[in-house]
Amino acid sequence: MRDILVMPDVALLVDRWSEDWSQLAWLRVYGTGQVLEPQPHEHAEHVAAVAALRLKYPQYESHALDTRPIIRVAIERVVSWGALGD
Repeated sequence: MRDILVMPDVALLVDRWSEDWSQLAWLRVYGTGQVLEPQPHEHAEHVAAVAALRLKYPQYESHALDTRPIIRVAIERVVSWGALGD
């Protein structure tokens, strides 16, 4: 979080591993990160992000996400390689 506050350039990497190497792939997303705190001026967006995470990942229901910062990434560029399909 501290790094994003100083230099907001971020990258996310997602890869897919397979014993069948023809199925290997990765996706890298570059963008600008912003830390959303559960503060009044960011409350609505923070609440919406927590709700979306809990809807997708039910195991987060028991986590105190309401009190923790969340990182928003404004995507600027996407690079990929491999068998990503359609």
